[in-house]
Amino acid sequence: MTRDNAFRLFNFSHRTVMMNIEDITEAESLLSPLAGINSMHWILGHIVATRRSMLKMLGAEMHWTIEDAKAFSRAPDAAVGSAQKSWPQIIDGLEDSFTRVNAALKGFDKLDEPAPGEGILADSETYGDRFAFYFGHEAYHAGQLGTLRRLLGKPGQIK
Repeated sequence: MTRDNAFRLFNFSHRTVMMNIEDITEAESLLSPLAGINSMHWILGHIVATRRSMLKMLGAEMHWTIEDAKAFSRAPDAAVGSAQKSWPQIIDGLEDSFTRVNAALKGFDKLDEPAPGEGILADSETYGDRFAFYFGHEAYHAGQLGTLRRLLGKPGQIK
């Protein structure tokens, strides 16, 4: 993966997320259409928490503490997540992480180098592979946000 491709993928993903959360209120962000389905609040917090891992990989200063990120880990607990961060705070974290990742990518020249992998990233051979995972992960959740947006009765944003 080239640095230009990494920028394009990350910027497209971020723009998609921003479009899907446009004009969503905090109350709407906390709604879940069915038991066991994550709210927009949790999904957006999870995206921001995952960007913390991306920043760590880039060797950049992280925007959220580990405690902030844990509230939006893989085992969702909407009550914990919503108590930890408000909707505007999560959106601020999204914007801040976007700026930080873009800045860190400018100086990152290891995309073709071997990357240590663990857990779900154990098969990542290079840092570029890890970026591909992060971008795929974010795109997956961006799609969830778009679906939840439509379930709230709002128009789709991706046309």
